[in-house]
Amino acid sequence: MAEELHDLLVIPSNKKLFRIQANAEGFENPQPLGFYDDNYRNVMNIAQAGDSTEPRGPAFSVLPNKPDPSTSQISCYLINSENLRAANPWTTAAWNSEPNPGKITDLVAEPRNLDAKKLDFLVAGPDGKVWRVQEDKAPTELPSLGVESEIFVQLRNGLVAGSVYCEAANTVLPLVNVTSLYPKEKV
Repeated sequence: MAEELHDLLVIPSNKKLFRIQANAEGFENPQPLGFYDDNYRNVMNIAQAGDSTEPRGPAFSVLPNKPDPSTSQISCYLINSENLRAANPWTTAAWNSEPNPGKITDLVAEPRNLDAKKLDFLVAGPDGKVWRVQEDKAPTELPSLGVESEIFVQLRNGLVAGSVYCEAANTVLPLVNVTSLYPKEKV
């Protein structure tokens, strides 16, 4: 089996798109991409779903290489920092064995309204099914992906983890595609 090389596309908090090329030794040559560069518009359309004042869409995605009009016709890893929250209660808490408290990062997990809500998220699994998982309730399969266009399009475009508008819940929910996280099998 040939080794797969995937370029890395990154959208840092400055909302610009950068491509870092992959080669046999790793990654090199970061390049900012602009509106008229190949695939820029397709990638940005995938990366920024919905209202630009409330970013949602993939935080991490593998853009597929397939002849589908909505894809970028490339195969890259996309990291969209607009849809990631690095400072959260899990990453900012001090370790009880912190060796040098003076070198602790400045990450501060500012409280968010969503932190107080009960757990509510979507999981895409095998067989093309998407499940809603809510705290204190049994998981339920979404009744029809035919009316869940944002979920379907994001999964089709390679979303691994991010957030989407869910019609059944009438809100934006985190979505994880667990089948894309299964370890690769040796063939």
